Order: sequence, then C-alpha cells, then structure tokens
Amino acid sequence: MKTILLCDSGLGGLDIAARLLGQIRGRGDGAFRLIYFNAWPHPQRGYNQLKNDQERSQVFAAALGGMAHFQPDFCLIACNTLSIVYRRIATTKPAPFPVIEMVRPASEFFAETMLHQPELRLLILGTDTTIRSGMYTAQLLQAGIPPERLASLACPGLATVLEDGFDCPAVRQKIAAAAEQARTMLSTDTPLALALCCTHFGYAENLWKKEFAARFRQEPQLLNPNASILSQPELQSRLQQAGNPKIKAEFFSRFPMPQTKMQFFAEYFKGSAPELSEALLHARCDEALFTLPEGIF
Repeated sequence: MKTILLCDSGLGGLDIAARLLGQIRGRGDGAFRLIYFNAWPHPQRGYNQLKNDQERSQVFAAALGGMAHFQPDFCLIACNTLSIVYRRIATTKPAPFPVIEMVRPASEFFAETMLHQPELRLLILGTDTTIRSGMYTAQLLQAGIPPERLASLACPGLATVLEDGFDCPAVRQKIAAAAEQARTMLSTDTPLALALCCTHFGYAENLWKKEFAARFRQEPQLLNPNASILSQPELQSRLQQAGNPKIKAEFFSRFPMPQTKMQFFAEYFKGSAPELSEALLHARCDEALFTLPEGIF
C-alpha cells in the first residue's frame, strides 16, 4: 500500500486532497492510503500567531516528527505558510521522507502566466507569514518578472474565517477590505491578476472576483496554484508506480475540530471526493499526534 501524507495547518489543504484523489482514482489494481495531517498546533494559536520564525520552525519540526510515525512514501505540504517554514527547516534538518512543497510549483505557475501576459500586474495574497517572508516576490524576480509588476498584501485571519463558510459575513468583510486596500496601492486601469497564496483562499473565488471587480475597471484574473503541486514530476512518477483504485483516506488532528466545520466540509466534498468526506466524518484526534516544544504554548 502506498502512503501519501498531505499536511496543512487547518482545512485549506482539503482542496488539494480532493484534487489528488480525483487524479489517482482508477489507476490500476493496488491500494492507496491518503493521510490528511492537520498540523495546526493548538486550538488558540496557529503558526501565524507564533512570535517569530524560530518558534514556527520549532513547532513544524515537531509536527514533521509526528508525521514520520506514519512512514509515508512521500509528503505533500498543502500549505503556503508551512511550505515557507519547511524551506527554513530543510537546510539543516530535512524530513526523513520525500517532501513536495508549494512554493516552487506555485512560483513557476505564476511566472509562466506573467511571462505570457506582459500587461498583467500581479497582487500576491497570503497569510502574514507568507507575505512577510517575501518568498514569492523573490522567486518571481529570479524568474525575470520586473518588480514594478509585483505587489503583495497580507490577509490576516482570512484563512480561519473561511473555515466557517465560504460566503459568511466575516469572509465578505475581509475580502472587501483587501480589495479596498489594493485599490489604494495599485492603478485601477491595469489588468490585474490575484495570486491566491493560501490554500484556503480559492474557496472564495466568487468573492475575490466580485469585490475586486467593484473597485477595478475589470474583473481580476485569479491564479489559484493548488493544482500546481500535483503536476510535479516527482509526484506523478510515484502515482504511476502506485496505480491505485482502492483508496483509504484518514484525517488526523491534535485536537477536535469544531463539528460544524467538519460536517460542512464533509458535505462540500461528498460528491467530488467521497473518501475524503468519510474521513472528515470519522476524524481521529489525539494530542500525542505530535509533541509541542516546551515554552512556546
């Protein structure tokens, strides 16, 4: 049985998990295990609420230790924030299993789009950690995109409220605020693309279009990189080796997620990824999933 572990800090990566299940469904006669590992460390504090990069690295290193117990054939970090954190860890203490993270494939996707559409201005949207890192801007500059075509904007708290509903008042308020702030930063005449550098953000595609179209002369082009991680050759070669129509999906978390959230997402993915829907309804929660470093929480 091939084991793929997909991790995120919350439920945004479920979108990638569903896409992955759709990609491998019907590929031969083997068996395939998908583990969704929610690396959110504490009910009251996520990675973006930690004090500094050192704390984020320490906590995610602990989470990687918990992932190792599952002995995955490889891991997909289906989270922009954790991908950036992992890039810092990997230089000194890489995971003991193959890892595919978001930054490289997402950056390649953005760069290709910008190179083919030279009239576009790109607004990079993400969590505080993602935007502060400047990682995507640096990658795009390296790819030859001029700095004047790039801008970035943090959307604090948006990922969290998206888990309460994709069109709830809090989501509408935060996306409207982001669009208004963008209007003060950018020319409203230039064609605009939005880089959704948080796996949660794609759940609200309609709101991004609506709120930005109301403030700019045309509807923005949305660049959701969630599928880009699945096109990587190292993943595709492993899926070819796996060849698995029999799929077992499981969801693990350190603490129970609110039942209303789990039921909402289970219903949302019921048609497109029934295995994932079942896993959400039978989530397994255990504080021993990984041990938090002392002195941080």
